[in-house]
Amino acid sequence: MESLSSVQTIYEHRSEWETRNYTNSPPVHTALGASVAQKPNPCEFIIERKISKGVFGEVFVGTSKSGETVALKKICKSNENFRVDLVNREIEAGKLLKHHGIVEFKTFFQTSKNVYLVYELLRGSDLYRLMAKRNFAPLEESDVKKIAVQVAAAVLYCHQQGIAHRDLKWDNMVIKKDGTIKLLDFGLCTAQMQAEELCYDFVGSVQFAAPEVLARRPYSGFKADVFSFGMILYGLIFGTFQINRIDINDSTIKWPDRSIPHFPTFVSRAVKDLLALMLEPNPENRITMEEVLQHHWMQ
Repeated sequence: MESLSSVQTIYEHRSEWETRNYTNSPPVHTALGASVAQKPNPCEFIIERKISKGVFGEVFVGTSKSGETVALKKICKSNENFRVDLVNREIEAGKLLKHHGIVEFKTFFQTSKNVYLVYELLRGSDLYRLMAKRNFAPLEESDVKKIAVQVAAAVLYCHQQGIAHRDLKWDNMVIKKDGTIKLLDFGLCTAQMQAEELCYDFVGSVQFAAPEVLARRPYSGFKADVFSFGMILYGLIFGTFQINRIDINDSTIKWPDRSIPHFPTFVSRAVKDLLALMLEPNPENRITMEEVLQHHWMQ
């Protein structure tokens, strides 16, 4: 894997990236589930500079009263996309998920206008930036495997805690200078789901979304994560997402049968097999994240 000589602060949502977040659920305006009375006061943090702006909010570099540099995700309550149920889920996920492959959630607080989520400040490059720097040339299969094993372990941990990420994409995976990967941005996650439960709000990024999500059918968040992860690996290995899965005009799924996509000959049979299992269009036949990690290509 190429050396990342420049240190970049991540949490970026790019307008030029050919995906879009979407949801057909109306905004929900209720109180934050956790008490803010015992939470930090905004005065305890100095906001230094903005580093990104996305659909759901902005992210700033800040310094705590103790001198720690952190990332503050500001979510405006008047934003048309504001959904307090999603904010509560992100807070709940942050408190629950303690894993070396997941960005560390520290605390949260709110003002009359905004909610602030405080995270560790990650320095490195997200996978989108890494691929863009390479002009989207495919990575070596061995390098993709190093990424895949780490991300799969983090996502499996989430699933074991009842959390489906639901927005897995290159932008939400950060590679640090030492080669370690961290998963971030749980703004669209589920919380404390059982394996048999289905999701009914259709959220995520079109380029990575599972067919059942694109078709607006009730879906398993866990199985949708597997498919999205498969698309992530496919893009890293082949440098493209040119799989004709959806006609945007009529939302008709055009995903072919299991013998497609036709994989180039320069990749191993093992990774072709894994991708076919992950990109299975029928979620009932799609493998689980645990089975992904157990696949012989991942060993």
